[in-house]
Amino acid sequence: MRIAVDFDDDFDDNNSDGPRKIRTPEKSQRASEGSAKVRTREFTKRVANNAKANVILVNTIVNDNNKSNHTSCPGINNSDADSYRHSLYLLQARAVEEATSRLSFPPMPETQPTSSLPPYQSPQSKEKQANRIAERNNILKAIKDKNDNLLKLVDSKLEKLRLETDAERKMVAAAAALKEKEKLQVIEAKKKKEQEEEEIKRNVEKKKQDELLRKKEQVEAEERRKIEQRQQQQQLQQLQQQQQQRAENFVPVRVQGQLSIVPNSIITSEEAWDTASKYLQIVSSIKANIRPIINSNPNYTGMKSRVARMKINQAIGQITKSRNQILTVAKTIDGILKAHNADDVFYKYLLDVTAKSFCMQADTEVSVHPSKAPALAQAAVLLFEQHPDLLAILLGRLMKRCPFVVPMYFKPTDGESKDDFLKRQRYKEVDGGWETEERYNERMCGMLRFYAGITQTNSNKKVYDIEFGWQWLARILNMKPRKITPQLICSFLQIAGHEILRTFKRQAKKLFDYIYREVLPKMMALSVPSAMKLQIFFEEDGGFIKTGNMPPMRDAKLE
Repeated sequence: MRIAVDFDDDFDDNNSDGPRKIRTPEKSQRASEGSAKVRTREFTKRVANNAKANVILVNTIVNDNNKSNHTSCPGINNSDADSYRHSLYLLQARAVEEATSRLSFPPMPETQPTSSLPPYQSPQSKEKQANRIAERNNILKAIKDKNDNLLKLVDSKLEKLRLETDAERKMVAAAAALKEKEKLQVIEAKKKKEQEEEEIKRNVEKKKQDELLRKKEQVEAEERRKIEQRQQQQQLQQLQQQQQQRAENFVPVRVQGQLSIVPNSIITSEEAWDTASKYLQIVSSIKANIRPIINSNPNYTGMKSRVARMKINQAIGQITKSRNQILTVAKTIDGILKAHNADDVFYKYLLDVTAKSFCMQADTEVSVHPSKAPALAQAAVLLFEQHPDLLAILLGRLMKRCPFVVPMYFKPTDGESKDDFLKRQRYKEVDGGWETEERYNERMCGMLRFYAGITQTNSNKKVYDIEFGWQWLARILNMKPRKITPQLICSFLQIAGHEILRTFKRQAKKLFDYIYREVLPKMMALSVPSAMKLQIFFEEDGGFIKTGNMPPMRDAKLE
């Protein structure tokens, strides 16, 4: 596209009609100057109009381009821009050339020279001519400035169009790339879905195979379990038969009205040994018949046995003097025992575990803290009411661990070593040797306090009341005292003396007076160290000698 500017030739004076008038040189010069002014004004006006037309044309092109379809981006390319610039440069050159030719002085008319001298020019004429030249130069400069501004405007418009075109092209390219990416994503999603479906099919198939294998293993395991149960039942029957034979050989056959025979290595009454032998036989029966089954049966040796044993030991270890805590512990153990009472073997095993745990607690804790005996005994009595078989097992465990609960003493037999004799008395081995006599006495007294606590605890069912405490006290006073005897009597009376005095009243006072006035002096004469402790117990403030009462042990009262 080219920008054309039409410059008319109407400024030529030779196109006028009619005969030319003859003028003098001065008149011709003035007429020429006037005509030049008119031509200059008209030319300037036309140039301005052409410039406006060009601006309008450029704006029209730009607007048309903005309204065009942006999708195809036809726009203005580089060749069109160069064409615009070229046309404007031609416009500028032509305007300058035309202005130069139009503003030049017209030729003088042909007249006969009157002389050889140059025509005369007045100072006014020279000044006017100089003004015309200056005016022409100003007009040329104005035309050039306008064309320069027009070129700058066109350049800015074209640059803006180029930037918009580039942006649209980038947008189109980005849209195409996005569309391609979405297409690839669809393909990838479809492929992934197919893979997932294939994986699901494989998993379903594998699950079916695993289920078949599991059912097969269950059937085989069930068959093995049945075989093992039959074998265990046979073993149990054999063990029961063997135990029955051993029991028949070990326990003397009792005739009605006849007491058990007391072994030569033990010092006790026949009545006490007769009672103790029944409880000790129960413990031996559990050890011989129940525990082998538990240790050999996979159903018992696993988590079932360990968890139950751990819970029972943990509960007994949490017993305090708080009545609420004692009740909580008793309920916990009761729940564990009742949960397995349908299985007679495992139920008896748990009863033995409970009894053993109580004895160990008395051995370790009550021996150091005597005031804990009533609380421990209270928890045991609560369990006796719900599980009567626990009483016999606990008494058997307690008598086995602390022979003075019977009460009974030991004497060495012919050929028995010192180590064997100490072991039979239930001394503990410590660092390759034996515990001290002082520590041994503390442990024995701790377990005896627990037994005394059981006898003095009031029970709704009267499972083991204070009469057994009176019986124990009478039996130990009927035997020849040993070094440990004063300490045993003092430990027992600290826990159960108050209840014995409250229950038996006058008889109890006579018995306590007999201990203080008859038994204690004999012990003091033998220089038994523990006799002094028993004497202090009777003579202390608030004690039996000063008040006739026997108050409960300090700090032993339940809260």
